[in-house]
Amino acid sequence: MAIFCALSVFVTGLVFVFVLLQYKSLRDSIDLGDPMLSEGRGAPPPKVSIVIPAYNEEENIRGCVLSALEDSEGQSIPHEVIVVDDLSVDKTWKILVALRDEIKNPRLKIVRGEPKDSGQPWQLGKSWPCQQGADIASGEYLLFVDCDVRLKSGAVARLAHEMSACQLDLLLVRPKVVCRSLAEKMFLSNYYSVLLFYYQSSRVNDPKSKSAAAVGQVMMFSRKCYDMIGGHRSAPHPVLEDGFLAKAVKTSGFALKYCTGKLLCEMTPYSSFRTLWEGQTKEHYIALGFSKTRTAVYSMGIFSVFSMPFILIGYGLIELKLFHDQAFAGFLAFHLFSQYLMRRFVYLYVGITPTYWWLNGLSGLFTASLFIASMIKVETGIFWTWRGKKMRLD
Repeated sequence: MAIFCALSVFVTGLVFVFVLLQYKSLRDSIDLGDPMLSEGRGAPPPKVSIVIPAYNEEENIRGCVLSALEDSEGQSIPHEVIVVDDLSVDKTWKILVALRDEIKNPRLKIVRGEPKDSGQPWQLGKSWPCQQGADIASGEYLLFVDCDVRLKSGAVARLAHEMSACQLDLLLVRPKVVCRSLAEKMFLSNYYSVLLFYYQSSRVNDPKSKSAAAVGQVMMFSRKCYDMIGGHRSAPHPVLEDGFLAKAVKTSGFALKYCTGKLLCEMTPYSSFRTLWEGQTKEHYIALGFSKTRTAVYSMGIFSVFSMPFILIGYGLIELKLFHDQAFAGFLAFHLFSQYLMRRFVYLYVGITPTYWWLNGLSGLFTASLFIASMIKVETGIFWTWRGKKMRLD
């Protein structure tokens, strides 16, 4: 009983702090769809080059490109769309060629990427096609967009006006997340709970803080800033290039802004449980600085916040028979409400439904295992892949 009470107090304190910091991060966050924010009126911003890197994206590429082209139809923002196929082995390139011939839009440029240099680890990931696209871009603003993102009407103009009005050098935008499967709705909510806790909005947007968010799905750079920090070729690793670039922008004294953009863009990140596991395990260990200790601490912390409350509740009801204990009733109410609240915060953050909050215990165990699996993959290189492409750090 003493061990149960001690664990209950520890877990309750941990959950309380986690929820409190989540709330603080959400409260301090900036959403570009908020009508109270600047509408970006005044002088029209400069030309925007939208760069879309693609590797084995036959399911996403057509919709992504069309959304980028259609977004600015009738807008006053001059722009071009550059798609760089990173030597895909599926039908991505054929789809791009057919789309170009079908729509005959002069603003669309498709590029077959150059072969990689095996001696350059950064070329193994998304940085290589991004850099090739940037090298031929003519815009003063560079907007990098992942293939699983769909830009909504007016998004490019809104981002460009925000850059111009606030004199920004980098605008990081977290899209709305559209989940198609039960696995995504269960597991991604916990993942974004951790991101909301980890990337404190006030710190990321504070120029005096070293904190920088990794948001590679939608990133808009000023050309001057991008070139001065060395572009994507300056990223030391094939994954998490977004986090490195954001840190480079801040440490170089450029202006950065981190926002959500649920009304401007949305993403459908994974097509199956396999791609969810592959995508979620390729980078966590790197994000934690290759530290086995930090990885173990984060894994245990996630397990304690999401899974332990359900284990303690079950033990208290089944083994200790605490059905009529008032203190246990308070413990039960606090944790069930906290689990729902964490999911509700994620809904407000990126739009994932809180419906499956009651499965947090299971999804917490899965999320915790992602960190351990990521450490094993990166350290050994075994099964460390993305869309079938083998990753490697030299």
